[in-house]
Amino acid sequence: MDKSYTKLDIPLLEKELQVANINAKKNAEKNYMKDYPNTYYVRQTIRLKKLIQLINEDVKVKDFTQGLVSVNADYIVSLIRNRWRVVGKPKWYWYKDIKTLVNNYILKENV
Repeated sequence: MDKSYTKLDIPLLEKELQVANINAKKNAEKNYMKDYPNTYYVRQTIRLKKLIQLINEDVKVKDFTQGLVSVNADYIVSLIRNRWRVVGKPKWYWYKDIKTLVNNYILKENV
């Protein structure tokens, strides 16, 4: 089942973000001397920040797969890397930040 996100989900996501930040700090201290540290919580904080930014841009956001979300049912956005693509197309494109992605690509077609 795909989860749709709305502005009502933002407080819960912000709580998850706080927990992920705390866990990322603990994990950084624990992995200080390791060559290949586990950065799961750092990646989770990045995902949650970008997800909150997308929800605040007033676009329809739905879970697609782990680390990817569907935006307005036409685009797939990676929450870790700054990449996006059109649904059904294999070509990935880079974006600068969430605001420019939404303004220059996603909402530009709707104008």
